[in-house]
Amino acid sequence: MVIFDQLRISDDGQHLYIDAHVNTVKHFNNIYMDSLTIYAADCSTESIPDSPSDNTSYIYKERLGEGIREIERVIDLTALKQAYNNVIPNADGSFNYERDVIDKDAPYAREDFGNKSFSKHLFFVYIRCAETGEANPSFICLPCSAQKLDNVAATFDENVLHQRVMDYSKELIDSCTIPQGFTDFILLWNAFKAAIETEHLLPALKFYKLLFCKGRGMRSITGGKSKGCGCYG
Repeated sequence: MVIFDQLRISDDGQHLYIDAHVNTVKHFNNIYMDSLTIYAADCSTESIPDSPSDNTSYIYKERLGEGIREIERVIDLTALKQAYNNVIPNADGSFNYERDVIDKDAPYAREDFGNKSFSKHLFFVYIRCAETGEANPSFICLPCSAQKLDNVAATFDENVLHQRVMDYSKELIDSCTIPQGFTDFILLWNAFKAAIETEHLLPALKFYKLLFCKGRGMRSITGGKSKGCGCYG
C-alpha cells in the first residue's frame, strides 16, 4: 500500500531520511497517510509491535493529516528531543496523551532517545494509512497483505557494518590468514540486509542481535597492535 522511496541514515549518523508515497494504482485512490511512527530496537528488544499505538514505546510519532499521499521527512536528533519534551509523564511514569500532548498536530514521543547518533540501532518505521470517502470496491480484491493499513519498513546505518569489514581486513593483513568468523560475518550481513529489504522484520531483529549484541554468537572486533607476518618481505 505504501512504497518507501528512501529510508536511510545519513553518513554522519545524525539524520534519518524518510520518503514514501501511497501506491498510485487505482485500488488505492481513496487511501491517505494518517501517521508516521519510528520505533528504535536495540539489544534489549525482544519483539516488534504489529502496529504502533499509544501503548507502544516509540521515539517519534507524527500525525500527518487527511489527504496526505506522500511525505519527505528528515528526522534529526533535535527533532526527537523536541518530540519527547512535548509529552509530560504522570507521577507513575505513564502517559495520558489526551491530556498531556501539548499540540496534537506536533510530533511527539513515548520514550527518550538519548543517543548521540542513529548508528548501532535498528529502526522500524511505520506509516499508518486510512480511507477517505467511500470504500473502493476493487480494494477488497487485493491480497490481504496489500490491504494492511499499517505499513512498516526497517533501516540501519550500514557504515557500522562497513567498519566491521575494515576491522576484519586489518586482521587479515596482520595475520595473512582469513580471520575466524569473517565468512560467517559476511553471510550474516547479507542475511540481515535481505531480511530488511524483504520486510521480514523478526529475522532482521534476530540477525541484528547476532551481529551487534555481545553473547549472541558473533565475536566482537577489538583493536590491537599489528603483529605482522612477513608476507611482504
